[in-house]
Amino acid sequence: MLVAFQKQARDWFQGARRRGLENLILKIANNDPRVLTWPWEAPSDPEGGGLEHHCRLNAS
Repeated sequence: MLVAFQKQARDWFQGARRRGLENLILKIANNDPRVLTWPWEAPSDPEGGGLEHHCRLNAS
């Protein structure tokens, strides 16, 4: 199950990169308040670095 999710997540992100990350809104939602305190620099693209300069991030 986890492998299938990882493939779906990879395919989704690759599609977002093809369309342009400036059009991507990445929403981080979690019930654990510690996750919501992560720095904006935490989400990253292995090929392009931090996502905070390429897309909109929304944490709730």
